[in-house]
Amino acid sequence: MLHRWQRAGWSCTAVGLVCTFVALNASAADRDAWKHPDSRFAAVDDAVDDDDYSTAQKLLAELRAEAKRKGDHALLTESLETGKEVARLSREFGKISKYVKTLKERPKNGKASLAVGKYYCVVKGNWSRGLALLASGEDATLAALAAGDTSGNAGYWVTDNGKDGWASIHFAEFPPAK
Repeated sequence: MLHRWQRAGWSCTAVGLVCTFVALNASAADRDAWKHPDSRFAAVDDAVDDDDYSTAQKLLAELRAEAKRKGDHALLTESLETGKEVARLSREFGKISKYVKTLKERPKNGKASLAVGKYYCVVKGNWSRGLALLASGEDATLAALAAGDTSGNAGYWVTDNGKDGWASIHFAEFPPAK
C-alpha cells in the first residue's frame, strides 16, 4: 500500500520523472517488497489492492484497538498513519467510482478507461493494471505510450523514431500523490 519512497518521505513532486520511470520498470517482486513490512497489515494491504476500503478501515480499527489494549505505541502510530493513506485512497477512488461502474457495464469506454487507468497508475502506483486501461483510453498519446509499455517495451521512455515517450508527457496530466 505505502511504497518505500512514500515511507522515506519522498513524493512524486520531489522525485519527478524518476519516480515514474522507476514505477514503470519495477518488477513484481519490487512492487511486493513495497507492501507493508508488518505482517499484521497484510490483510489491510490485500483489501486496498482490491479497492475494498471499508474492509481496510475496519481492519485498521481492529489494529488500533489492539495497539491501545497492549500499549503498543509503534503499532498505534503505524495504524494511524496507514489509516490516513487508506482514507486518501478511498477518497480518490470515490472520485472515479462512477467510471469503475461504467467499465463493468461497458469495458471499452474510452473516457472511463482513461480515468481509471490514471487512478491505478498515479494514485495507487499499480502501473501494470493502469497501463492496460490507459492503452484503451480516449487520450491518444497516453494510449500509444501505454500500448508500447504493455506490449513488452517496458520503460517506453523514448519511442522507436527517437521522439520522447513518457518523457514527453506533461506531468500535470498526472498530479502527484498527496
